[in-house]
Amino acid sequence: MNAKSKILKFLCILFVLCLITPCSFSKSDAVIGHPSFFTKEVIDEYLNTYGAENVTTITADFAPVIKITRADLVVRGTVKEVLPGHWDTIFTYHGMIVEVDEIYKGRTESQTITVRLIGGVSEGRVLLHTDSFNYHENDQVILYLSKLDSKDESHYSAILGGEFLVIEDGLIFKPNGEEAALSNTYLSALKYSNMIIQWVLSPFRILKGIFGS
Repeated sequence: MNAKSKILKFLCILFVLCLITPCSFSKSDAVIGHPSFFTKEVIDEYLNTYGAENVTTITADFAPVIKITRADLVVRGTVKEVLPGHWDTIFTYHGMIVEVDEIYKGRTESQTITVRLIGGVSEGRVLLHTDSFNYHENDQVILYLSKLDSKDESHYSAILGGEFLVIEDGLIFKPNGEEAALSNTYLSALKYSNMIIQWVLSPFRILKGIFGS
């Protein structure tokens, strides 16, 4: 390969990198600067506020595992309120109230649901679950949920690996800052297949209501 060809190849590579790089930086900046991700800055803020001796960080290895395919409910919604933490034998938990905007799987009559999450602040001690989010009011979320009580359609627990944050013109992110492979096509297909399933099941619910369980 002569010098002219090498220079031309170098310029082509440089041109492609210039096209790709702005997209990468803009997405990265959105994640890094977003307070709902457990970035170093967010964790440092907890350490400075509560003291390093009172802050524990855990990952998925310590969390109960339920396959997201077994979710009782999959929704897109808006965080209306983040609830205080409380100690519950093994973990500190906290909750949030979510207004349901769309249902992709399952059903609920409740317009708002309460979601239990691992982590939180209780009695001056902090448990940070970095495979979740540092949720804030008005966050747009997609959640895979399991029922806390089979007869209660308003209280759920978030499933590990089933929490996603919607930011940056509808882009969907995992807690680690990677973009999630949840396309609008996939979510629409999930939603409409669920509508068919619920339509098929509705007569059985009516009969159950009449004759009891």
